[in-house]
Amino acid sequence: MEQKFKIGDVVILKSGGPSMTITSDKTGTDFHKGKVWNGRYDCKWFDGDEMKQGRFPQDALELDE
Repeated sequence: MEQKFKIGDVVILKSGGPSMTITSDKTGTDFHKGKVWNGRYDCKWFDGDEMKQGRFPQDALELDE
């Protein structure tokens, strides 16, 4: 699967919810392949004055336009 988003993109869940900023793409290191992306992104958003964070699969997100 190819990455659709980059760090700093503003996204929402396809099911709705607040605007979230992608803060990390979850990559790991495979000894044989080098960096390997696992299909998930870390996102942060505000709920009132409180910052929240979560990890979401790419297929659950879309750009917030």
